Amino acid sequence: MFRETIAFACACVSAAAAHAQFGPVVGWGDNFYGQLKIPAGSFVAVDAGWGYVVGIRANGELAEWGAGGDPVILGVPPGEFVAVSAGSGHTLALHPDGTMAAWGYNAVGYTPGQSVAQKGVFRAVSAGYEWSLALRDDGTLLAWGSDALPGTGLGVGPVSSVPAGTFKAVSAGFWHGAAIRTSGTLAAWGWSGCPCGTGPLIHPPAGTFKAVASGAMFSVAIRDDGTLVTWGSGAYGLPDVPPGRYVAVDAEWFTAAALREDGVIEAWGQHPVDRSQLPPARYGTLSVGFDFGVAIAACEADCNLDGDLTLSDFGCFQTKFALGDPYADCNGDTVLNLSDFGCFQTQFALGCP
Repeated sequence: MFRETIAFACACVSAAAAHAQFGPVVGWGDNFYGQLKIPAGSFVAVDAGWGYVVGIRANGELAEWGAGGDPVILGVPPGEFVAVSAGSGHTLALHPDGTMAAWGYNAVGYTPGQSVAQKGVFRAVSAGYEWSLALRDDGTLLAWGSDALPGTGLGVGPVSSVPAGTFKAVSAGFWHGAAIRTSGTLAAWGWSGCPCGTGPLIHPPAGTFKAVASGAMFSVAIRDDGTLVTWGSGAYGLPDVPPGRYVAVDAEWFTAAALREDGVIEAWGQHPVDRSQLPPARYGTLSVGFDFGVAIAACEADCNLDGDLTLSDFGCFQTKFALGDPYADCNGDTVLNLSDFGCFQTQFALGCP
């Protein structure tokens, strides 16, 4: 929901598509607003908002569902898109040329509309709770929308306190923001999470990072070595992160979810994912909303989960075979033998859906 988005050169790619996969969307959890009535077809990116989901189809067009069929929330624009972020009732998306589109509710000006301030070229966008955050093509940040906080003496609003400098990833949370500088270090601002005004939410950990996502009273990031770290207000900071190495992360209200490098989804917090509701598969994308989540299964031939089918996938398969990894049982007969190599070669030749 309130995840970072990552930019590659001049292209804009959502965090959901950081390890892009073509395939159907699957979901789990609450379906009160119809957010799990998933349309058919292949998608390359998906993002969960507050009771709704928006996805990018393989042809670049958008699809949106849930939120009780509300036409304001679901009013997707036509055209081709490469990045998308769903918020609390408004959505931001980027065209291939880096220009922005926005739609949904706009009570306090958190969709750009005709504002000159939000025109230009952007690398990434993130829709928060009644505010928005974007990464300009020059690496600087732009924020707009509500600057209100859920109390007094809790810091400065997220719009008026955006830091200077250049960045490579951004995440708009509920009342605070987080971003990764071009140096890899973290910045955080907005609601501090405590009456002192200098609480833990705006004091991120040291080190260098490759992904970040913000929820209500916490943020979570992936270090360069693939491990996870969280920070925030006490128990709401979700300190009990799962072990392992990760390639993608997302956050919502009081829940975090991350994608392990082997394609397994882990979640923790107030509303963790019930993995028993997910079909057995390796996943290449994930996103969590309030009490629900969505994901796209990884292409089985994409062994290294980099979104491309290359000769390196054969090397990856050979390594997993040598280690006895269950993934190498391509034909599903529970025995690793040469026929699994033939099976993998066939999958590779067929490509991804």
